[in-house]
Amino acid sequence: VTLKNGTSDEQTRVLKWNSTLTEQVDFYVPDQTNSYKIEKGGTFIPSNQLVYTAEEPYTSVKLAPQEEKILFVRIQSQRAHYGSMTLYTAASLVTSQLSEFKQMGFVNGISIIRLFYVLLLVFFVVRDVTFRRYSIFLTFRTFAFWGLISVLGKNLTQNGEAATIINFMSYHIMPICYVLVLRTVFPIKQLSSFVQTLFNVVIVLVVLIGLGILFDYSWYWLNGSSVLVFLLWFFLIYLFGAALIRKRPFVGCYSIPFILSISGYIFIQLSTLTGFYIPWKYAFANFCYVAEIFVFGLFL
Repeated sequence: VTLKNGTSDEQTRVLKWNSTLTEQVDFYVPDQTNSYKIEKGGTFIPSNQLVYTAEEPYTSVKLAPQEEKILFVRIQSQRAHYGSMTLYTAASLVTSQLSEFKQMGFVNGISIIRLFYVLLLVFFVVRDVTFRRYSIFLTFRTFAFWGLISVLGKNLTQNGEAATIINFMSYHIMPICYVLVLRTVFPIKQLSSFVQTLFNVVIVLVVLIGLGILFDYSWYWLNGSSVLVFLLWFFLIYLFGAALIRKRPFVGCYSIPFILSISGYIFIQLSTLTGFYIPWKYAFANFCYVAEIFVFGLFL
């Protein structure tokens, strides 16, 4: 990446890698002696060794008037390499971060309130089995959201690799919760034994892949998890679509927010699985996440 200051004033430019899931991002930045220093970022780097404060890695470079500098960026990840880089001024970076902090503060705030409210109802008010099972899903869904934006793990440990695995496992195990909800809100017993067996196979695969990730964090386990979630999502949408067409009864007050919830992840999984760059995938995930909260609140 070549940066040039064509003005008569000293400028500071900030180069940001736009992905929270990349495991290691090395910025090779020239110093005053024309040597290169390495600034490391990404999920594998311990939080106390990072030189930036945001979730996405970035580095800053000072440019004297008419000065030109060449930076190198090295990306390492077991996942597909997707993402983009954005160049900021120091002032525009602050503006962008404030906007992101406000958005994530709002989403995290309603997540914590919803989690507290749901757990309060489960333990002290509501005895309904369906609500309790759906509340288990909501609890894991909340932690999966925090894992997806790479904040869950680093709040539990400073070890970068352990934090990355914690983040990944938080949403890897979600298919088990999908099956739990579906067995509660959907007329599973009216379906063939093949479908019920398929759900049991899904649970076994989630456990086996999870063990693989814990003991051998490699691309094939990560891809296997993404493929499983992707195919399961299509199958669940097919089940609900077929139920609507055939007029089979299901619990709509739980099914609608459930579909919103599982749909938020799908484009992130598609992007990590294929390497396709989908710039609005996080915005879509946030929309579905917030919409699910409000829709469930209306039904509740």
